[in-house]
Amino acid sequence: MNARQENKLTNYLGRKVLLDANATITSTIPALATALTEWSGTVALIQTLGNSQGLNLTGIAQAKKDLRLLMTKRAMIVKNKLGPFAHVTGNAELAAKVDIDFTDIFHEARDTAADDLAIVILEAAEANETPLVASYGLKTSQIDDLESSIEGFSALLGKPLAAIKSRKTTTEQLDTEFDHADALLENIIDPLIFSLELEHPEFVANYRNAMVIGGAPAPKAEEPAAPAAA
Repeated sequence: MNARQENKLTNYLGRKVLLDANATITSTIPALATALTEWSGTVALIQTLGNSQGLNLTGIAQAKKDLRLLMTKRAMIVKNKLGPFAHVTGNAELAAKVDIDFTDIFHEARDTAADDLAIVILEAAEANETPLVASYGLKTSQIDDLESSIEGFSALLGKPLAAIKSRKTTTEQLDTEFDHADALLENIIDPLIFSLELEHPEFVANYRNAMVIGGAPAPKAEEPAAPAAA
């Protein structure tokens, strides 16, 4: 992770502290809450990938929860292309193999089994990538994104990643995930937070300050000095 990325991650983590502390406000806009959930998972993945390059990882328990949710969502995007493909081609074996739903990965499976289920979907997509991309709307980037999230989650569990043949270098994965995080901020999160300015001016002012690298919560305005006695 280069210096620019480290500074950006520091900024993300500063924003996250403020956003987590004001979840009762952000939850009033469902689209904002959804975007923040995805963004938190992406930030956790960036932390994990950065850790593999020597960056210290903090908040492992929360990072694991956020990253498991991100991995599950990405797995479902790919799985929802695989299911129809298996049905149309009459591939009963593939249909049975990818008969995995959100609950299986995110709620029911043990941590150590959750990424194994996601790997099943990843490997099936890689094996059938050409027809899935050509006829079922799957994007190569969606396979790459799933792989990155699996690698990140597995790393948090301390599991070896030899079973996954990496499609991209860690540096390339970091670049992609930073782009994801920035797009969520610029296109959804920031505008929706700014829309709360009349209702929650202090929160929005603090968020604007947190947008600056190394920014701190905005200080309260000082009381005007009393006029000097005549």
